[in-house]
Amino acid sequence: MTTVTEVSQLVGPAVEPQVAPVVGEPSRPGQPSGRTRRRSPLVWVFRAFLFAPFVFMAPEIALAIVGHPTGFVDLRISDADVMGNAALFAFMTMMCVTPIHTMTGWKWHECLRRDYGLGMAAAAFTDLTLAIIVTGKEFHGSLLTRIVGHSFLLAGTVSVALLIPLAVSANQRAQRWLGPHWKTLHRLVYVLWVTILLHLAFLFAFRTLFIAALEMSAPLLIMRLPPVRKWWVQARRQHRRLALRWVYAIVLWTSFGFGYVTIIHEYINVGVGAILLHPS
Repeated sequence: MTTVTEVSQLVGPAVEPQVAPVVGEPSRPGQPSGRTRRRSPLVWVFRAFLFAPFVFMAPEIALAIVGHPTGFVDLRISDADVMGNAALFAFMTMMCVTPIHTMTGWKWHECLRRDYGLGMAAAAFTDLTLAIIVTGKEFHGSLLTRIVGHSFLLAGTVSVALLIPLAVSANQRAQRWLGPHWKTLHRLVYVLWVTILLHLAFLFAFRTLFIAALEMSAPLLIMRLPPVRKWWVQARRQHRRLALRWVYAIVLWTSFGFGYVTIIHEYINVGVGAILLHPS
């Protein structure tokens, strides 16, 4: 069960504590408003990817509901790979939002932080729910055994549990009610980041998706270091160090890309298998 999943907008106004939510953000002269950015065709293209895991899993879920003999078997094979990879994909994409803003100054994409946070939570909750239903033959015992009976299950379940307060408070009403404590609460995203890596480490050891997650996490973490972020923003605003910034950007995004391609390849493989009712 790969439940992964800035939460400056994690499932709501986000999970990067330093960045105010885009929803309701006043527009600057000469810039499109937050509402206009959210209506950008490119934004809707990125949002469409969030529906993919539910499309992939729909045939297997339908067969399980109608009691088809292979329904539960196929779900047991596909659930963690499809929904888990979808949650990991959404989480890492969400965590890209702030580094991209730091590097480029773009704002059109910031609403995707909340959207991908919501997508991650939806995939993670679905993953855990299906796992509880269909893994009885693999993890014998009580319900508790199915969710915390092994180290990788415990780390995955903790990751999903951390999403609950983030999801509940991820809206402007909660932000107004919590006041300055909202940012403190949403710093849980960094705890979530750690539990996701632990879950992958327990599940895959030092290989495959865990290596991919490290390759993605390293540049995202580097771009969040205060000295790096401050230097980059100042250099960008002053139009200085352009060549050096290009070199750094290529190195960082190459590292991220290696991990991202690994996850996307695995995700598409298992997703296509699931929708064709030939789970791998």
